[in-house]
Amino acid sequence: MLEILPVLHCVSCCLDLTTFRQLCILVLAMLSMTGRVTMLGISRWAGKGGSYRTIQRFFATAIDWGQLNWTLLRCQVFEPEEVVLVTGDESTVTKSGTKTHGLDTFFSSIVGKPVKGIAVFTWSLTSVKQRRSFPLLSHQVIKDSSDSDEGQQADVNTSTSKDKSRSTSTSKSKDKSRSKDKSTSKGTSKSKGKGKSKSKSKSKSKRTKKKQGRPRGSKNQNRENVELSPYLQTLQTQLLAVKDLVGSRLSLTYVVLDGAFGNNYALQMVRRCGMQIISKLRADSALYFPYTGTYSGHGPRKKYGEKLTIANLPKTSLIQQTTTGLMQTSIYQMNLWHKSFPQLLNVVILVKEHLKTGKRAHVILVSSDSNLSAEHIIEYYRLRFQIEFNFRDAKQFWGLEDFMNIREQQVTTAMNLSFFLVNVSQILLRRFRHTTPAFSVNDLKAHFRGVKYVNAVLELLPEKPDTIVMQQIAEEIGKLGSINVA
Repeated sequence: MLEILPVLHCVSCCLDLTTFRQLCILVLAMLSMTGRVTMLGISRWAGKGGSYRTIQRFFATAIDWGQLNWTLLRCQVFEPEEVVLVTGDESTVTKSGTKTHGLDTFFSSIVGKPVKGIAVFTWSLTSVKQRRSFPLLSHQVIKDSSDSDEGQQADVNTSTSKDKSRSTSTSKSKDKSRSKDKSTSKGTSKSKGKGKSKSKSKSKSKRTKKKQGRPRGSKNQNRENVELSPYLQTLQTQLLAVKDLVGSRLSLTYVVLDGAFGNNYALQMVRRCGMQIISKLRADSALYFPYTGTYSGHGPRKKYGEKLTIANLPKTSLIQQTTTGLMQTSIYQMNLWHKSFPQLLNVVILVKEHLKTGKRAHVILVSSDSNLSAEHIIEYYRLRFQIEFNFRDAKQFWGLEDFMNIREQQVTTAMNLSFFLVNVSQILLRRFRHTTPAFSVNDLKAHFRGVKYVNAVLELLPEKPDTIVMQQIAEEIGKLGSINVA
């Protein structure tokens, strides 16, 4: 308890005394426990003051986790003039049963297909200096009920159409068997009728077919005033909440998102929050050089020039080229147009080529800030992957994949508590990584488990040894389950 009190003391102003005491008990239990991180599992390791009923009360308490995380990070992690990026990503947590709040079908990149579970979108602050990500604000993604209703209606329609097709097929087979007993003249008349009906259906399909090209009388639309989807509107509200939390303490300029947000809607969402986006475009994106020819004198001025081809990138845009073994890496930067975006994009293209086989692969990074250098775009997008390590730690060590709560408030608490432990563990790891750089979360949990065992044994002794001797014993016992401790 003495080791985590200096870390958690700064967040006491965000909670009442009872909730803060419960939080300290839960954090200490989760740092030392083994097995699945559930309410029952935490209560078995919490000790005095951490009964199962106390854990239930804590999970049912509404807490401002955004303020709690920011207070912890402001006091323990970030410096006032540090360069910090805002990174966001969504993660899917598999859940069984049917009663968990927000349970639906979400795509899982690990499994490679849609799975049943819940989705969590997290905004984190990534330090460029420390090269680490710290979760700040997490919300559960709830699908629209209208979408599920439409899906159910589609299922009903498909099932009814199948039943109709089955009934019509059976009736047709009966008609065919009956028609064999009838005269051939009736059969020929029926075939003529069928031919007429087919010609009528073809004429109807030609009439309903949509004409190619742009509809007559349609006007150009302003691609800056696009209407955001409900999903992006929710993300915009959360991003504004992140800016309000941080305030003037840090200067937040860049939002780094993965390739799923490499579109104009996400760009406009970030720009409306007063920030710049860094993302990735599809590898087959159609990009165009700005038109540099002369004006013809009539009609609108041309905007798009020649189309960019990855096989023939201009050498004037080459910034850096390095060769490692048989792999050659080339970096190009240029301002290009994309017909889905209303502004010139700062595009960085990384091309890797195998000098022996000639095989090539490329990645297209993009930023709305035209003055950002290619070096910073690559570095900032590379740091985006740090949030994936946050998801990994939250699922593997802190119960994001284990909790069995089904009510809305309990699910919210379990979800945010796991990300809060990600921040606490990263702060505690600093103390050990000064002497052991490879010190991991497994080693941290082994250390606190050893301290807990030592304290439990010392309480049974009639006379307790000196404090220095107790610390030495706790350090030696903590090394028993460690991996990276000499």
